[in-house]
Amino acid sequence: MISIGLTYYNQPEMLRRQISTLNSWLPKLRQATRIVIVDDGSRQFPADKVLAGQLASDFLSVDLFWITQDKPWNQDGARNLVMSRVESDWTLITDLDHLIEPDQAMILHDLCPKRGVFYVPARRKVDGSYKKPHPNSYFIHPKDYWMVGGYDEDFCGWYGSDSLFRRQLNARLAEKRLDCFSLTLVEENEIPDAKSSGYGRKGSDLCIKKHPLLKEKQAQIPYRPSAPCRFLWEHQNG
Repeated sequence: MISIGLTYYNQPEMLRRQISTLNSWLPKLRQATRIVIVDDGSRQFPADKVLAGQLASDFLSVDLFWITQDKPWNQDGARNLVMSRVESDWTLITDLDHLIEPDQAMILHDLCPKRGVFYVPARRKVDGSYKKPHPNSYFIHPKDYWMVGGYDEDFCGWYGSDSLFRRQLNARLAEKRLDCFSLTLVEENEIPDAKSSGYGRKGSDLCIKKHPLLKEKQAQIPYRPSAPCRFLWEHQNG
């Protein structure tokens, strides 16, 4: 059994595409996979409303959680909630706009990962062309994730904090590229809501480079972040 961890924020069409792709896997692979989705406070298009009636496969196990506060760029907290809810030994955690096509699902299930290593998938576009690996997608054992301490929620509300977590991973675990396994990136010209929008990204006032504690925290690496999942949440289909 493996888990796929995804976070969602007002991306109804991308979520439908994601579930449709997962449902296209071979039944034996769906039975051996648990999908954990965290809705990061969506108000306009809550994930439970989007998914109502779509989970038609008897073999697709989806656990849906909802963070009750709509806080800008709480993706670090959402990912910590994903990893606190997984029950399998290994989890692929990625963004909603990355698909695992049926042929790649077979490769993922055939991997023989080792503790103390985090694995970085290759990546391609929908047309099959090369795209450099995503800096915030990992195949990792939950115990290794929490040994690192998870994402630092002191930076929730800021964009770009994934780079700090990557440095934490590299300080404590070995990194291995998965050239045999790739994610498929869906871009906005294919599905307009492929990326969450509505808040500033690079160059905005919410960019982590402007956070007053960033340099201090970087100098402390490796350090252990405190108090993960410091927000209210609900299990919506439990």
